[in-house]
Amino acid sequence: MVKFEFCSLSYLNMWLSQDRLFIENLASNNRSDQLKELGKIAAAYRIARNLPLAGDKHKDKKRYEPVLKIINRISGPVEEKKVICLVTKTKKEICEEYNINEALSLTTKFLWFKFQSPILIYDSRARNALKTETGNYENFCKEWKKGSSRIHVESNAEVHHFRTHSFLTGYQVQDTARWESKIQ
Repeated sequence: MVKFEFCSLSYLNMWLSQDRLFIENLASNNRSDQLKELGKIAAAYRIARNLPLAGDKHKDKKRYEPVLKIINRISGPVEEKKVICLVTKTKKEICEEYNINEALSLTTKFLWFKFQSPILIYDSRARNALKTETGNYENFCKEWKKGSSRIHVESNAEVHHFRTHSFLTGYQVQDTARWESKIQ
């Protein structure tokens, strides 16, 4: 079994080298840069295959332009009590735009990169670990929150471990503080 510590530090590495840059660049006011970033996110998280090229091309639009238009209409911050409704509505719009039946995983990933918390990324591995029904985002969120409250004590230990060993990677104190704020 993979330890929580290993997973935490692996994600921290991915956060510092990739995901935080996706978030920073997606927040740009330049539409072209935002489209480029959506493409990078889709490739990195292997969700590009879920959006057929025909969905972009038949309307003479650039790749991911319909998704960007949909998510840019949403203003943040997102209230936790409105997450389920927001994800459901956004997923429906993306499915209609691309003429597909399912887009929950990619919807939550794109929304998370735009807004971060309180969006929870729906992913088949996480869903399997939580033993929730396929496509039931509301139940997925409930089970995730139950599970995350059980590991809060462990995550505080991870912060201490990261502080102690951060000198090995050369990360600065402000990087540590940003990471801490993301997990608490």
